[in-house]
Amino acid sequence: MATVDILVPCYQYGRYLPECIDSIVSQGGVELRALIIVNASTDGSAEVATRLASRDPRVSVIKHKQNEGAVNS
Repeated sequence: MATVDILVPCYQYGRYLPECIDSIVSQGGVELRALIIVNASTDGSAEVATRLASRDPRVSVIKHKQNEGAVNS
Protein backbone atom coordinates (compact mmCIF):
# COMPACT_ATOMS: atom_id res chain seq x y z
CA MET A 1 0.00 0.00 0.00
CA ALA A 2 1.29 3.46 -0.87
CA THR A 3 2.12 5.95 1.88
CA VAL A 4 1.21 9.61 1.50
CA ASP A 5 2.52 12.36 3.80
CA ILE A 6 0.47 15.53 3.80
CA LEU A 7 1.73 18.86 5.16
CA VAL A 8 -0.90 21.25 6.47
CA PRO A 9 0.57 24.71 7.08
CA CYS A 10 -1.65 26.73 9.40
CA TYR A 11 -1.61 30.42 10.26
CA GLN A 12 -4.80 31.74 11.84
CA TYR A 13 -6.96 28.99 10.30
CA GLY A 14 -7.61 26.79 13.32
CA ARG A 15 -11.35 26.85 12.66
CA TYR A 16 -10.75 24.93 9.42
CA LEU A 17 -8.39 22.30 10.81
CA PRO A 18 -11.00 19.76 11.99
CA GLU A 19 -12.67 19.56 8.58
CA CYS A 20 -9.31 19.50 6.80
CA ILE A 21 -7.85 16.72 8.94
CA ASP A 22 -11.08 14.69 8.88
CA SER A 23 -10.98 14.84 5.09
CA ILE A 24 -7.36 13.71 5.00
CA VAL A 25 -7.69 10.76 7.38
CA SER A 26 -10.92 9.52 5.77
CA GLN A 27 -9.21 8.79 2.45
CA GLY A 28 -8.98 5.12 1.54
CA GLY A 29 -6.52 3.05 -0.45
CA VAL A 30 -3.35 4.61 0.97
CA GLU A 31 -1.59 4.94 4.29
CA LEU A 32 -1.77 8.57 5.31
CA ARG A 33 0.15 10.78 7.70
CA ALA A 34 -0.69 14.42 8.26
CA LEU A 35 1.71 16.97 9.72
CA ILE A 36 0.11 20.21 10.86
CA ILE A 37 2.60 23.08 11.05
CA VAL A 38 1.21 25.87 13.22
CA ASN A 39 3.07 29.06 12.38
CA ALA A 40 2.71 31.10 15.60
CA SER A 41 -1.05 31.51 15.21
CA THR A 42 -2.86 33.45 17.92
CA ASP A 43 -6.34 32.09 17.15
CA GLY A 44 -6.08 28.80 19.07
CA SER A 45 -4.82 26.83 16.08
CA ALA A 46 -2.16 25.09 18.18
CA GLU A 47 -4.74 23.84 20.65
CA VAL A 48 -7.02 22.60 17.88
CA ALA A 49 -4.11 20.87 16.13
CA THR A 50 -2.98 19.23 19.38
CA ARG A 51 -6.49 17.95 20.05
CA LEU A 52 -6.73 16.49 16.54
CA ALA A 53 -3.33 14.80 16.89
CA SER A 54 -4.31 13.29 20.23
CA ARG A 55 -7.22 11.44 18.67
CA ASP A 56 -5.41 9.98 15.65
CA PRO A 57 -1.81 8.67 15.65
CA ARG A 58 -1.46 9.51 11.94
CA VAL A 59 -1.63 13.23 12.77
CA SER A 60 1.29 15.13 14.29
CA VAL A 61 1.97 18.79 15.01
CA ILE A 62 4.89 21.19 14.85
CA LYS A 63 4.36 24.54 16.62
CA HIS A 64 6.50 27.52 15.71
CA LYS A 65 6.94 30.08 18.50
CA GLN A 66 7.43 32.91 16.02
CA ASN A 67 6.05 33.30 12.53
CA GLU A 68 8.51 31.66 10.17
CA GLY A 69 6.65 32.56 6.99
CA ALA A 70 5.37 30.13 4.39
CA VAL A 71 8.82 29.17 3.10
CA ASN A 72 10.08 27.82 6.44
CA SER A 73 6.94 25.81 7.21
